[in-house]
Amino acid sequence: MDSTCVTCPACGASWAAPDAVPPERRQLVAALVRAHHPIGAIAQLRESTTLTIRDAKAITLHISDTPGQCHRCRATLADEPEIVCPSCNTKSG
Repeated sequence: MDSTCVTCPACGASWAAPDAVPPERRQLVAALVRAHHPIGAIAQLRESTTLTIRDAKAITLHISDTPGQCHRCRATLADEPEIVCPSCNTKSG
């Protein structure tokens, strides 16, 4: 599975993000993060991709707590799988 290097402009963290994760798997990972089950979310990413644990953890740490809302400043985000918050420059997924 191919991946793209992603860097969060706000915190400076970088990670490999898989180019093709099925939408239902993305939704499951986001739901696990939002239900405060980050270990389950990391496990789901690891099972469905070739990501390292470091990259899977970085992805889960950048998933917003509320869909459509930045987890750092609470600004409204566009309805896209990945976006940089226009208010605080944080990468969200």
